[in-house]
Parts: sequence; structure tokens; C-alpha cells
Amino acid sequence: MTQHHDDDGDSILLTDDDRAHIEEEIAQLDSEMAQCPDNALFREKRHRRAHLAGELVVGHRLDLHAGDSTWYDHAIEPRKAELGGGWRLYLFHDGVEVGGGVFPVELDEVAGVAWWDALGAEDRVLWLGRAMLDTAAGAYLAYLTDQAWHDAAQEAGEWLDSRPQP
Repeated sequence: MTQHHDDDGDSILLTDDDRAHIEEEIAQLDSEMAQCPDNALFREKRHRRAHLAGELVVGHRLDLHAGDSTWYDHAIEPRKAELGGGWRLYLFHDGVEVGGGVFPVELDEVAGVAWWDALGAEDRVLWLGRAMLDTAAGAYLAYLTDQAWHDAAQEAGEWLDSRPQP
């Protein structure tokens, strides 16, 4: 992305007030995205959020569109239990879905018992805390759901890394 410059050609650096306003806008976008029923609007908000986060990192204003004619993104959304649970990965090129995948959670009772038996006390507490059901099976389901999300995120990361960088 290109930088915004003042009349002298200097980068427009963020002030503390600018940073506070950007952080407020990011929080507002997070709230709006959590309740956004429209995928196109959600992607727009996510793109704006990423831009603002980029400004915070570099410390100066960035042009939202210059040098940004091609962009890549992804989304990972939960799948309904009746569809196999887990996650659905969407891959986007310039806001258009170009691929993705499904990362279901496949329960295996024997593997779940072996997984539980291999856990130490601390890990059992951790996974029981993340489970929706306070049982070994619930903990195993939480573990599998977490693993499925990480698989989706890894595939997204590999795809994004393989795209041309601006």
C-alpha cells in the first residue's frame, strides 16, 4: 500500500489521538462484523479493519486503494453440527470467492479414549474448560474442533503465502 503524504511530501504520521480513533474504529468494526449477515459487507468491513491495523503497525497513514487493486483474503466460519461440524474455509481474490474447503470434525470413540488417557491432569483441565460438555467426550470434541480450525487456518495461510505479494 502507498502512504499518504502532506504538501511537503512527508508521510502523515499518526498522532496519539489518531491511534485512539483507529483503535475505536477497529473495535466498532469488530462489533459490526460479529453481527453482519451480508458476506460482501462483512468482507468490506474486514478489509477496512485490516487496513486500519496496518496503519497502526507502520505508524502512518496508508492509502486504502492505491497499490491495492489485487487483494487476497480468507474467512473461516463454523459449520452446523448436522453438516459434520468443524469449519468452512473461504478464499477470496478481490472480494470474489475463488476456493476454500471444508474441515469437519470426525469423532472416533476409540481415538478419543486414547487421547484422553494420554493427557496429563493439566491438559485435561484445559480441554474440559474449553468443552461445551463437561465430559471426556466433550473435551475430545473441543480438541478436534480446535484442530480442524488450525487445519483450515494453515491451508488459508499457505494459499495466501502462495499469492503474489504487492
